[in-house]
Amino acid sequence: MKNEESVRLIFPFQTIPVVLVLMVLAVASSQDYSQLFAGFGPYLRQSAVMRDPRSNRGNK
Repeated sequence: MKNEESVRLIFPFQTIPVVLVLMVLAVASSQDYSQLFAGFGPYLRQSAVMRDPRSNRGNK
């Protein structure tokens, strides 16, 4: 009986931090951070079609 009461008292204090951590992770992963990297342009994002750098039509 004593053991069940202690488990009942400890259980909410263990679940609250776990729920908070999961909420923080869910909110952080659902954010769109692209506006923070707007100044960097195409450097962070891979384009769908990668251009071959050898196919430069410049001076030979």
